[in-house]
Amino acid sequence: MTPSAQFWSHKPWWCQPWSIVGTGLAIGAASLVLLPRWWISAPVVAAVLAWWWLFLVLVPAAAEDGQLMDAGGVTDPGVNESPDLDP
Repeated sequence: MTPSAQFWSHKPWWCQPWSIVGTGLAIGAASLVLLPRWWISAPVVAAVLAWWWLFLVLVPAAAEDGQLMDAGGVTDPGVNESPDLDP
């Protein structure tokens, strides 16, 4: 399994690439349909593009490089499983 696929396999359905892209498209379309003003829709679409760049490009790249840590300070989800140390 590639590092990128491994990264996405640990995420819930609402944090998968297809759901991020689908939500962004829905927000952009809703902005254009409900508020047909380019000066309102342009910042909304720009924010969605920035959101995509952050969550679809930068975060997976940082995880691949080992720059992301979970709350316990561990970079790999499988690393925090400690071996049984019976005295």
